[in-house]
Amino acid sequence: MTEQWFKGYRLTPVWRQVTPPLAEAAVALWIGAAGLELAEAQRRTSELAFTVRDGNGQLVGMDTVYRQAFLTPDRPWFFLRMFLHPDHRGTRGLGRRLLTLTWELLRGEAAAEAQGVLMVIENPKLTQLLTRRLLVQIGWRYYGQGPLGRDIWYRRFDDLPWS
Repeated sequence: MTEQWFKGYRLTPVWRQVTPPLAEAAVALWIGAAGLELAEAQRRTSELAFTVRDGNGQLVGMDTVYRQAFLTPDRPWFFLRMFLHPDHRGTRGLGRRLLTLTWELLRGEAAAEAQGVLMVIENPKLTQLLTRRLLVQIGWRYYGQGPLGRDIWYRRFDDLPWS
C-alpha cells in the first residue's frame, strides 16, 4: 500500500517500518498533545501503522495496532488506537479514511495473524449516533461495552469489502 492524500493531509503506511526519526516525532506528538508519559509513548512507536502529516509535512496524527486475544486466547485481533492532534480533528472524513486504510493495510499484509481489527472507543464524542452510523456504513460492527463502559467496535478480515 502506498501513501495517499486526503483533503491536504498525507496518509502514509508505516507498519513494521518505523524509522528512528519517525519514532522521535511520534513520541513528541503523543507527549505534547495527548499527555502520554515518555515510556508509554516510546513503547507505542513499535505499534505505528499509519501517520498523518499536514501540507507542511508536520506529523499531526497516527494510529497504532497491536495483536491481542479477545474472548478466546487462540483467536487474536489487532487492537487499533487513533490519535489526531486537536487542531486537526475537524477535517470531515479524515478519521474514517485513516480507519479504512489501516484495516485494508492489515487485511492485505497480516490477515493470517488475526481475525480482524477491534477498537475500544475512548473519546466520548465518538459514541454519538452519527459516528455509529458512519462506522456501520464502512463495515464496522458494534460489539457492546467493555468493562470500563467504553464502546467496542470490530471488523473481521473476512468481511465483504467496503469503500
